[in-house]
Amino acid sequence: MSNNRERRRQESWKAADVKCPFYLRDSSTTLECEGFTDGMIVTLSCRTKEKKNKHMGIYCAGRYDHCPVYNNTMSKYAE
Repeated sequence: MSNNRERRRQESWKAADVKCPFYLRDSSTTLECEGFTDGMIVTLSCRTKEKKNKHMGIYCAGRYDHCPVYNNTMSKYAE
């Protein structure tokens, strides 16, 4: 593998499956989402890649309306 290829940012394959409108990006063990107030980013740090992937499967790519981050962030858009 060339050096250029190794230096490229590695995206999670699950990013393509994300349904949550507040998802921003993820890395090996973290998720970043739009925060509860303007200009805020919420970072979820998981102990393992498996825990992060489980959270993504349940909430980000699944029932995001049940996610605590989604519900708190959604409150800033309440009329």
